[in-house]
Amino acid sequence: MLTPPKLYMLDRSLRRLGPVPRYSSYVYRRSYASIGEAWTLTVPFAPGDDLSLFAPGNFLYDPDPRRPRGGIVTGLTLTEGEQDEVTVTGYPCDWLVSLRLNLRPGDDALARRNYGYDPVPYAGAGGAVGRVPAETALKAYAARHMTAPEDAKRRIPYLSIAPDRGRGKALAYLAENGDRLQDTLENLCIASGLGYEIALAEGGMTFDIVEGRDLTRSGRRARAVVFSVSRANVSTLSYETGNGDYKNCAYALGEELEGGLRAMLAVTQEEAVPAGTGRIETLVDCGSLSAVETDTALSMQAKAVQELRKTAQIETVTAEAVSTERFAYLDDWDLGDVVSVDIPKYGITADMRITGVEERYEPDDLRVVPILGETVDSRKRLLRTIKTISR
Repeated sequence: MLTPPKLYMLDRSLRRLGPVPRYSSYVYRRSYASIGEAWTLTVPFAPGDDLSLFAPGNFLYDPDPRRPRGGIVTGLTLTEGEQDEVTVTGYPCDWLVSLRLNLRPGDDALARRNYGYDPVPYAGAGGAVGRVPAETALKAYAARHMTAPEDAKRRIPYLSIAPDRGRGKALAYLAENGDRLQDTLENLCIASGLGYEIALAEGGMTFDIVEGRDLTRSGRRARAVVFSVSRANVSTLSYETGNGDYKNCAYALGEELEGGLRAMLAVTQEEAVPAGTGRIETLVDCGSLSAVETDTALSMQAKAVQELRKTAQIETVTAEAVSTERFAYLDDWDLGDVVSVDIPKYGITADMRITGVEERYEPDDLRVVPILGETVDSRKRLLRTIKTISR
C-alpha cells in the first residue's frame, strides 16, 4: 500500500541536516532515460522554523532503499496567509547530467584522430573504431564529463560511477562537440532500451544503469503485468499519439569530393523507403565522414541513423494505477519495466515501457501515475492495430 515517505534534508556536502517536518503535499516524478521533471514539496511554516533547511543547493533525501527518490533543491517560495507555507521545488539527482556538455578531447592529436567528435569509444592509437556495450558507453560519457573530466573544475563532487557490467547491445556513438550530455545519454538509452539513474545517499551519489524487466504476456515470467481498466488495476488509461519532431529520411552530407562537392546519402530506418506526404526529411552534417565505414571512422549512414533516432513519434499511455495485492507498485511493477496494455473495447493492445512514474502524496490523494512509452518495436505494432480498427 502506498504510504507517505519519511523525508530528510541534506546539505551540499550530503550531510544530514534534519527531517522534513509535517509536509502537506509531495509530488515526485521519476524518469527512466532522461533527467526527469521537477518535484514539489509543500510544508506548513511558522515563525521560528528554519527556512535554511530548504535552501537551493541542498538535497531532499528519502532513505527508502527500493528507489533513489529525492534530489537537489532549485528553488523555494514562502507564502504568508491563513496558513503560512513553503513550497520547495527541485529535480531528481539525474538533473545533474544537464549541467554538462559533450566536449571533444583536449589532446589535439586525439581530437584530429576522432574528427573533432566526442565519440565512444575513441579511435585508438592505431585508428581502429570498435563497438562497446551500451552500459559501457553511458558510463564512459558520465566519467568523461562528470566524475573524471580533463578539466577538474568540471567534476561533479560526491558523484561516483557503479562498476560496469557490460549490459546492452554493442554500439558506437558520435557526440558532436558541444552537444548536451543529457541528450547524448537519452539517445543511447533509446537505442539500447536501458535507463540510468543517479542514486542519492548520505555522503555520496552513484551513477548507474537501470534495466527494466519484461513483464509482458510474451515474456518469460509466470505472471504478466497487464494495465487495463477492465482488470480494475488502473482507473483510467489515456492514449496519445502524434508526429512531434519525427523525421524518417535524412540526407547525410559527408566528405568533400572532386570539384568541391560533398558526398550526399539518403538514409532511412523505415522498412520501406518513405514517399509522398509520409516522407519527412532532415539534413545531417557528417563533417568529413565517408559513405563507407573505415577502420578509423563510422560511416555517414551510421551517423544519420543516430540522428534519426533523436526524433520520434509521440506514442504514450498515461494510467492511474490502483494498487492491489497482485498489482503493487515497486513490487509487481516499477519504472523501466515493459508491460502489456489493453483497451479491449477499442481493440488496442500493445507492449510498452514504463518511462515515467508520478508519485503524489497529499492528505486526500495518495496515488501513482505511470507513463508508458514505446519500446523499440512497439510503435509499429500499435499503429498497425489502430489502422486496422479505422478501416
